[in-house]
Amino acid sequence: MFDPLDVAAVTHVATSPGAGGTTILLQHSRVVLQAGGRVLWLARALPDGDRMAKMFGDIQPAAIARFHAGAFGQQLHRGLESAHGMIDSLATMSLVIVDDWAERSGRTSTISKAAIADLIERCGTKGIPIMVSSSMYGDASGRGEWRIRGEETMASAGAEIWLLTRGEGGRRILNRRGMTTLLTLTDQGFSDESIL
Repeated sequence: MFDPLDVAAVTHVATSPGAGGTTILLQHSRVVLQAGGRVLWLARALPDGDRMAKMFGDIQPAAIARFHAGAFGQQLHRGLESAHGMIDSLATMSLVIVDDWAERSGRTSTISKAAIADLIERCGTKGIPIMVSSSMYGDASGRGEWRIRGEETMASAGAEIWLLTRGEGGRRILNRRGMTTLLTLTDQGFSDESIL
């Protein structure tokens, strides 16, 4: 069963384009907020407002007030650096999300790698789970395989890797912990259809 609260200390959601990486992160945020937790969301751009409204629509305003979001465009590394102060000052932080941490084209920059590694370390010292996402890219060999951006950085951080790809009929395929789960997209996020 797909359990949004069951995450590792460091989770890297690597997604094929359009597979729903932001949605799965919003779903985890939603569950944490409903449980009374606090979420820090850092990204290059904020999630689509309509999608957020659907996913967070039935959450109480007091819970929404515990969702702290920042969009930093191409200066995401500066946002990651500034997040240290918020993590230190808010003792009740339950989850840190970094959506689309690695550049979408070319190699992941050294500055992005250093900023995410520092943030992961800070979260680790505070005991706060962190989930990060990045878009995968096609292997240049032409074999149709997906490659993970920043894979070495995530491996060095001890991240658990989740692979999220598009399947047939609009379904999504989530590979994690040696299991493959077929997911269906709903207004509240993903629901598991079957474990393959």
